Amino acid sequence: MSRSLVMLLLVTLAGAGCKWLDEKKTKETTAGMTEDRELLAEAQVAVQKLIVNGADCAAVKAALPETEEKIARAEKQAHTGVARSTLAMLRRQVESTVGACQ
Repeated sequence: MSRSLVMLLLVTLAGAGCKWLDEKKTKETTAGMTEDRELLAEAQVAVQKLIVNGADCAAVKAALPETEEKIARAEKQAHTGVARSTLAMLRRQVESTVGACQ
């Protein structure tokens, strides 16, 4: 009887440990997503400014270094695949806008 009680206690403790690890992983993932959202917002604003000025090639060339720097910084710090995919799309938009000025 005491052996089955020990086994039950071990199973309960193992389950509690797994739940704690799952909660910790969820919190880390949520924090990473929040950071990604902030990084993406900065990059998106810079890209939007570049696109809005797409007809003015001098303005595009002036905004390009800041835009590329924000995208590169976001790429280095991105936590999720979704953020990396979004940054790749933003980079293609920049290349397209810059390409129209050449």
